[in-house]
Amino acid sequence: YKQTTSKQTWSTKEMFHLSWNRLADEIHGKPEAHRVEEVIKQIKQLQEDLAIRFHRIIKPLRLFEANTDDTTTLTTTELKLKSGYKNCEVIVIPKGTLEEKPSVPIPSAQDTLIYLDYLTRNLVSSCGVPEVILGWSAKSTEASSKIVYLAFQQRIEKIQRFLEEQIKLQLGLEIEF
Repeated sequence: YKQTTSKQTWSTKEMFHLSWNRLADEIHGKPEAHRVEEVIKQIKQLQEDLAIRFHRIIKPLRLFEANTDDTTTLTTTELKLKSGYKNCEVIVIPKGTLEEKPSVPIPSAQDTLIYLDYLTRNLVSSCGVPEVILGWSAKSTEASSKIVYLAFQQRIEKIQRFLEEQIKLQLGLEIEF
């Protein structure tokens, strides 16, 4: 083993090493994060999109049509509207110079929240935790939940046996989980 930042090295006997998710004869295995990286990216993107969407519910996009092409008048009017909208002030504009158009409609955020819930559940399931363990299994029967729980328990016990074995082999300590 070699640390790249300090160039320090260790022999294999000086390092406690666990190889998770090994493929064939590789010694290092695959980290859990690699399996779920794409789902995490999707959740992050959706949360950023949701932030914009909910901001638009509170401060909707306002469209105005002016009866002038004069850039100075348009700029002055835009600044007045931005300032008034920001500070919740009333702005008086001469009749016929500006007409408000309907705001851009915002579709239901419920669909997006359902998708976010789906991605979150997908992430948790990708990490190997069944929904029933977290109490999310509203669509499951009691019998199927017991089977899922039993399968999860066996997976955890297998991991515990692996850890007990590796600790005994590498550290010479005998423990029991």
